[in-house]
Amino acid sequence: MAPLPVEFEPLVTDWITAAATAFAALGTIATFVTGLILLKKEASRDSERLDAERRKQARRVHGYAAWQEEARGPQGWVRAGYAYVIANNSDEPIYRIRLPREFVNTTTRYRMLEAGTRQIQPMTEEEVNGLDLADNWRAANPEVELPPIGANVFPIAFAFVDAGNVRWERGNDGSLREGPVRLMPNP
Repeated sequence: MAPLPVEFEPLVTDWITAAATAFAALGTIATFVTGLILLKKEASRDSERLDAERRKQARRVHGYAAWQEEARGPQGWVRAGYAYVIANNSDEPIYRIRLPREFVNTTTRYRMLEAGTRQIQPMTEEEVNGLDLADNWRAANPEVELPPIGANVFPIAFAFVDAGNVRWERGNDGSLREGPVRLMPNP
C-alpha cells in the first residue's frame, strides 16, 4: 500500500467546518444558559405564587370578641354572652392556635381548627369589663376592617400556624404579620 498524502495547509472546507463547530458549541452553551435563566425565573414565580396562596389563607383567619347567643365553655354551653371567636374562613386547617387572655393572665391553646369552622371561648367578667377599652380603640380607629358580623365586634390578638407550617400573628388592631420561625409547644 502506498502512504496517504498529508497536506499541511488547511483547506477552505476545513475553515468552514471549524467555524460551524465553534458556532454550534456557542449555540449549545447559550441554549444551556438561557434554559437555566428560565428555570430560575419559573422557580421564582412558583415561590411567589405559593407565598401569595399562603398569605391568602392567613388573611382569611380572624379573631374577635363578640356577643354570642351560645358559646361552649368548660362547664358546657353558656347562653348569651361575650366570647372570643377564632374563625377559620380559609380552605385549609390552621394549627397550634394561641389566644393570650391578658385580663385573666393566661393563654388558651387549640391544636387545630378545621377549614370553615369557628372556635368560641366564653369570656370571664374581667375580660368583658376590658372590652370598654377596646370599644374606645375601635372608635379611634375606624379605618381598620373587621369581619362584618355586628356592631359589638372587637379584634383580638392571637397566633396560629398555617397549613404550610408558617407562623402568623394577628394584632389587637386586626393587623396580620408573619411571625418569627419558632415552634410553639402543643397545648
